Amino acid sequence: MRNIKAIFKVSLISYFKIPAIIGTTAFLVLAPLVFYLITQDGEASAAEQVNMFAPMFVGLGMVGTASSFVMGDKVTMNLRFMAMAGVKPFQYLIGTGGSLWIISLGVMIVYSQIAGYRSEDLITFLAICTFGAGIAILLGMSIGMFKYPWLGQPVGLFLAFGTMFSEANETLASVFKYVFTHQIHTTLHAMVYEYGYVDMARTIQVLLGNAVVVLVLFALVNWKHGLHKV
Repeated sequence: MRNIKAIFKVSLISYFKIPAIIGTTAFLVLAPLVFYLITQDGEASAAEQVNMFAPMFVGLGMVGTASSFVMGDKVTMNLRFMAMAGVKPFQYLIGTGGSLWIISLGVMIVYSQIAGYRSEDLITFLAICTFGAGIAILLGMSIGMFKYPWLGQPVGLFLAFGTMFSEANETLASVFKYVFTHQIHTTLHAMVYEYGYVDMARTIQVLLGNAVVVLVLFALVNWKHGLHKV
C-alpha cells in the first residue's frame, strides 16, 4: 500500500508539472464554458457544449496522457529503478492509473457544474464518463507498454475526434457506435434532446464490451511487453 500511495502522489504531481498536459486539460475544461458564453443567443446550451468536449477529454486527455506517463517512465528508467526498489507491476498500474482516474473525476465534476446537471442526470453523467475514463486510462497504459508507445497520441486523437466526424459520415458512424467515446457522446446527447431518457442498457453493454476488449489487450501486452520486463 505504501508503494501505491507513493506512486499515486508522484503521478499526481507530475500531471500538473507537464505544460503540454496541463494546457490540453485546461483547454478541454474551459472550452465548453467559453463556447457557451460566445453563443448565448440560444444556438447551443452549456450542456450541449459539455457533451461535445467530455468524450474528447476521455479519449484525448486520458489515453494520450496514460501512454505518455508509462513511456516517460520507461525512457527515464524510472520503471527499472522502481522494480529494483521492490515495486510490483500492479502497484505501479494502480498508483498511476488511480491518479489519472481521480483527475478525470475532478474534470467531470467541473463539466457537470458547467452543464448544470443535477440529481439523476448528474449521477448518470459522472458514472458513464468516469467509467469511460477508466477504459481510456487502461488502454493508454497498455499502449505505453507496447513497443510503439507513441501510438497513444494518435489513438487518443482518433477516439476524441472520430465521434465528431462520425456524425457526418454514416460509414464511420456504423463502426464508431461500438466505441466507448461515441457511446458516451450518444448517451449525453440523449440526456439533452430526449428529455432525460437514456438507453442505459445499450450504454452499459457497449462500455462493458469495450472494457473486456481493453482488459484482454492489456493482458496480452503485459504478457509480451509488461512492466516486469523493463
